[in-house]
Amino acid sequence: MAAQSEQIIDLMPEQPVVSDQRHWPHSFHRLWLYRPRSLWDVQLYGLAIVIFLSFFPGWFHAQEYLLFSLLALALWSCWTGRIVPHVRSPLDLPLGLFSLWVLATVPFAIDPLYSLTEWRKFTTHALAFFWAYLVIRRQTTELWKPLCFAAVAAGTFGMSLYAVVEFLVRGGSLYSRAIRAGA
Repeated sequence: MAAQSEQIIDLMPEQPVVSDQRHWPHSFHRLWLYRPRSLWDVQLYGLAIVIFLSFFPGWFHAQEYLLFSLLALALWSCWTGRIVPHVRSPLDLPLGLFSLWVLATVPFAIDPLYSLTEWRKFTTHALAFFWAYLVIRRQTTELWKPLCFAAVAAGTFGMSLYAVVEFLVRGGSLYSRAIRAGA
């Protein structure tokens, strides 16, 4: 009995355990007690924050600033570590051709400046895709699966809660659902 009470339980092991099983860990406590040990772990938590922020349109600018900061940090890390930052994906050619096609149509648009702004937004989304793909490919553990799932679940819950509260504040009720969107 004394030997069991003196045993130290390490909740945060030095190296995360890589499971060969195809399912997620049995509990999410590993997700929240995990200490980032490398820049790519920090990038992974940044990815989770970017995923969460994408559910709230009012925070898109904060999301863009965070995304470009993390992208610059990832490119710097790749450059100093002599790692090729581009990870091949099946979407390279279609995204590249679509981006070039949209850019080629900008001069012929009714409002070229607006079209160029929309092309910039598309390019930002494409860069976000490639950055997320790079971050996920650089992970050594399966931590990214429950973390990204938790970010999507939290964002969905937060967005739904915000919509219900806004509906109730504007005078909506179970019996009177005549409240319309203000857009």
